[in-house]
This record gives sequence, C-alpha cells and structure tokens, in this order.
Amino acid sequence: MPAALAPRLRGLVPIGLVVLLGLALTFVLGERYHHRILTLVFVWATMGLAWNIISGYAGQTSFGHQAFFGVGAYVTVLLIVGLRLTPWLGLVAGAAAAVVAAVLIGFPTFRLAGIYFALATLAYPLILRIVMEFLGYQEVPIPMVRDRPALYMQFADPRAYDLLALAALGGTLVLSHWIETSRLGYALRALKENEAAAEATGVDTLRAKMLAYMLSAAPAAVIGVIYAHAILFVVTPDSVFGVLVIVQTLVVCLVGGVGTKWGPVLG
Repeated sequence: MPAALAPRLRGLVPIGLVVLLGLALTFVLGERYHHRILTLVFVWATMGLAWNIISGYAGQTSFGHQAFFGVGAYVTVLLIVGLRLTPWLGLVAGAAAAVVAAVLIGFPTFRLAGIYFALATLAYPLILRIVMEFLGYQEVPIPMVRDRPALYMQFADPRAYDLLALAALGGTLVLSHWIETSRLGYALRALKENEAAAEATGVDTLRAKMLAYMLSAAPAAVIGVIYAHAILFVVTPDSVFGVLVIVQTLVVCLVGGVGTKWGPVLG
C-alpha cells in the first residue's frame, strides 16, 4: 500500500464506527418520536459538515448556506408536483442545482472578504425566499403517492428516514476526510491562515474557494431534500431559507468545533 494512501484509509475507520453507531441507534429505538429526533440529529450534523467545508477549512464565514439547503428542498418538491419525478432523482437534481448556484454566487461574492463576504452571503437566501413567495410557492405540499410510496421517498417505517439521513452524514464525513487529506485541504488551510501568503506560494485561492463552495453546496442540498421528505411534508420559504436554518447549523459547528470533520458531529 502506498505510504500516502495509508493515513487516508486509516481515517475512514472512525467514520465507519460512527456509521455503525448510527445504525445501532436506528434499530434500537422504538418510538416514532425518537426516530424523528435521530433523523434531525443526522440532518443538522450533515448540514454542519457542509458549512464547515467553506467556513471551517477555508475560513470564509457564510451566513447564507441555507440557500443551498432550500434549493435542494424546493427542487425535489417542484419536480414531484410539476413532473411527477421521483425524489431519488431530486437528490441528484438538487445537488446539481446547488452546485450551479454556488458558482453563480461564488464568483461575485468572493471578491469580498471578511465580514463583507459574510453579510453578502446572508442576502442570497433572503432573495430566494422573496422569489419563491413572488412565484406563489409559499406552501408546497408533497403529494402522497399510495401505490408506489418507496419510489417517492414516502415510508411508513421511520427507520428508513434515519438510514437516508445517516447515509448523507456518512457520505459528507467521507467527503470532509478527503478534503482534509488532499491538496485542496492544504490549500484551504493556507488561505485561511494568510490568503496573500498562500497566493505568493502559488495557491490559486479563487479556484480553491470556488471548489470548496461547490463541494459544500452539494451535501447541503442533498440533506435539504431528505429534510423536506422526512420532516416537513409541506415546504415553505421560512422552513428552508429562514434564519433558523443557519442558526441551527452554526450552533452545531460552534458547540462541536470548527475546522475539523468531527466538530459538527459532536455538536
């Protein structure tokens, strides 16, 4: 085994243990209420990990990451309502839409720095919230499909939602671990410490920030899709673009610790 590969593989062991613990809790808990709480734990841990990629590793504090969370939720519900497409496709479509949104948001916003960048990011979910209300999407219920419920992510057993959210958490942990041990991770840590010095050593800081922003947008959208189906059932602008979403995300990260993949999980 190559020497450079061994630390990366060893780092996957604790991630596997976390997933196994999540599986154990999923099948030990009995009450529906407890499963709902467990799903929410996985949801906010995943959202915290997504935020941590751009704000923890790269040091670019974002107060608007709920924009991607909401994009995922709205993409999946509108695909179901308008085209009767399965939300399993909505997972992919929501992530793709969030990545595109990250590109459109990132290029102009990364011209700013510090508190100005943070305040600028806060504007985007507010804009999306106004747009959704203007288009008449104040309340979009997810249609109940009785003949093929699993195809439309509608499960009678709450453990299915636990497993979905746990899969998203595990995938985001693996993504965070890859970033930490990759050249991108080293570049992000360098620009977080001193962006001018990082540029002087040859780091393309704009490219690194854009990649981090795109990689953080995708899991935020995926968990937004799962949240819409597992928790909301009726998607509203306040529930997915509201300030409470980013507040819960920040609490998870600040309590557990910023800049490491284990912080949001512990928080």
